[in-house]
Amino acid sequence: MRLQRASALAFASAIPLAIGLAAPGVAAADDFPTTFTAADNGDCTATFTIENKVNIGGDWAKINYWVGVNAPERAPEFGDNRGSDGSVKADPASINTNGDTVEPYRAGGYHNDLDQVDTVETVDFSEYAELPQNARAGEGEVNISYRFTGVDTKDYDNGLKKLIITGCDDDDALGSIGSIDVFGSLSAPLGSISNVFGS
Repeated sequence: MRLQRASALAFASAIPLAIGLAAPGVAAADDFPTTFTAADNGDCTATFTIENKVNIGGDWAKINYWVGVNAPERAPEFGDNRGSDGSVKADPASINTNGDTVEPYRAGGYHNDLDQVDTVETVDFSEYAELPQNARAGEGEVNISYRFTGVDTKDYDNGLKKLIITGCDDDDALGSIGSIDVFGSLSAPLGSISNVFGS
């Protein structure tokens, strides 16, 4: 699988404790210190974007995605990401508004009000194009379900999101046949024959 990653900060490893696993509130998406999106690019790829203001990232803060028949219609229980086909790991925020550096949790305590760090990753789903899909995917499409998983569910939308990825038609076979210039390759010998009779 091809991954293209552009991250603002690298993840400094930490071993955070699972704290405050409260249900998410009714806050609007913009009010969460961590927000995330996935966008179809029309070429069998999707670009995932994570905007993070929390000093937790990596395996402890990431988007998990499921593809095709593995893609659930309802969100699994919190923390149950079994069967997921991949993930996009968030980079942790580490700078506060005063310009001070904050260590990753837990060395620096838990912070969810830091300067935003963006993680952008493009995933190629073409390897899934020939596999069975859920009913919502049409010809040349791949369907995924995805959600964010972090330490404290008050910091992000814990709901399951769905996306149809388009442009997954397999044109390589037709393209290779189309590139063979059968008649063009015969034109030279035929032309030479006509010259013989013409002479």
